Amino acid sequence: MKVIITTFGNPEDAKRIAKKLVEERLVACAWVTQKITSYYVWEGKLQEDEEVVVVLKVPNKTYERALERLKELHPYEVPEIMAFEPNYVLPEYLKWAEEVCD
Repeated sequence: MKVIITTFGNPEDAKRIAKKLVEERLVACAWVTQKITSYYVWEGKLQEDEEVVVVLKVPNKTYERALERLKELHPYEVPEIMAFEPNYVLPEYLKWAEEVCD
């Protein structure tokens, strides 16, 4: 299983895309957070923006397709997309995630 973390500029995009990935059965579950403040350098200038973090839980069998679909749907020119493998996943949770994803 993988955990994908990404950010969006507004809650509407975050919710719409998270829901779509679940509906398309590419991710088992998505968390959409409250707004955070991000600081980063873009085109040589320090930026300060409010963003929404989305955490996606993805079984290995749909990971590549979920990643490609997220890149397709994401509105950012260069989206922040990072993936991690958890050290542990409750076997029953993993079984459920694999069952709900195609």
